[in-house]
Amino acid sequence: MSEITAAYLDEIFDAFNRQDVDAITGFFAEEGVFRTPLGPPPFGHQVVGPRAIGEFLKQRWKQIPDLRWQAQKSWIVDNRAFTEWTVLGTTPAGEPFKWAGCDLYEFEGRKILRKDTYWKGPSGRM
Repeated sequence: MSEITAAYLDEIFDAFNRQDVDAITGFFAEEGVFRTPLGPPPFGHQVVGPRAIGEFLKQRWKQIPDLRWQAQKSWIVDNRAFTEWTVLGTTPAGEPFKWAGCDLYEFEGRKILRKDTYWKGPSGRM
């Protein structure tokens, strides 16, 4: 039986919406990987380890201070989970956005081994 529940995924989701870097990095394994929605092919930026993930997120929120997510739905199979949501914010150029997105998770126990994020937005943005 998986240790991951919809309520646990909601805790992670809520920590991102609070921009609580300490809480977020606490969910990741020491070797945990965050694959961002933007960056070089094929996986975007791959940020490894809680400390590097925290620094990346702090920089992201400096660029987009109003970045937030809403309407999460989740599915869990064994040690993997999939979440769908809408991401909202304002680009550094001052343009508001509202895009559909998802996260693909892999866990070891209750720690994130990989969080792979995707969203649908115009190419060349952000």
